[in-house]
Amino acid sequence: MTPKEVFEKLKARFGDKLETFLEVPVEPCLSIRREGLLDVSKALRDDLEFRFDLLVDIAGVDYGDKIASVVHLLSSVHKHRLVLRVDVPRADAVVPSLVGLWPAAGWHERETWDLMGIKYEGHPDLRRILCPDEWEGHPLRKDYVFPKEFQGITLE
Repeated sequence: MTPKEVFEKLKARFGDKLETFLEVPVEPCLSIRREGLLDVSKALRDDLEFRFDLLVDIAGVDYGDKIASVVHLLSSVHKHRLVLRVDVPRADAVVPSLVGLWPAAGWHERETWDLMGIKYEGHPDLRRILCPDEWEGHPLRKDYVFPKEFQGITLE
């Protein structure tokens, strides 16, 4: 099943919880409203015609005016891939956690929180994973100003 076919089936089922199908060169993706992410993801995992049983990756993308949480899924049963994208405002970078559906999301969400500042609501242990606990800010955001010093160590 192609990503476009998956989008059309989900759109018929979930309506405005899905925003649009993004035909991008490498991997097309489904743009989903944050309030629809859990329902759509549960259907993608549990529905026998989809069976996206493997969460491959979660990453964050800073578009300047908004931030996106991008989820890569794989169906080992049907041998197809899918990318989900949830855009959120910079000032309200909160997305529902997918840990309850795919436990592997835990590590990916922690990394994305640490580096991009996307808060995954409902995550059981959302804390830094790469930066020290005392680190301020999220270093992969476009507006991040890298410190000249950290705990007495020059970083230039």
